[in-house]
Amino acid sequence: MTQKDRKTPPLAVLDVSRWQGRIDWDAVQRSGKIDGVMLRVLGSKNGKPYLDPMFEEHYAACTSRGIPVGGYYYTCAVTPRQTAEELAADPMVRKVYLGQHFELKKSHQLTQEMKNRKGQEVNE
Repeated sequence: MTQKDRKTPPLAVLDVSRWQGRIDWDAVQRSGKIDGVMLRVLGSKNGKPYLDPMFEEHYAACTSRGIPVGGYYYTCAVTPRQTAEELAADPMVRKVYLGQHFELKKSHQLTQEMKNRKGQEVNE
């Protein structure tokens, strides 16, 4: 299905991680131009997941303002099994990612290097 086949316009969703730093969420909400936010929940370094240091702050800011939130795990894993093994390595990180409530879906996003090699993205 292409966009012109759709009956509704595409959603305007921000991709937010620690790299965007502090965000004026009141201004985002007031703009009326954003339909939701995809937050990086987890990153991956050397095959080990870690919680994005700004995730909890961004999540709390969005949910308190009624901005729909989704989350993603930025990983080098290229199979569902590798993703599961990475998440199993740290039960606390797994609990945060899998136990969090999101209005938008979760996504396992490959790092740019792996995308270049595989051209893949795995969504739940």
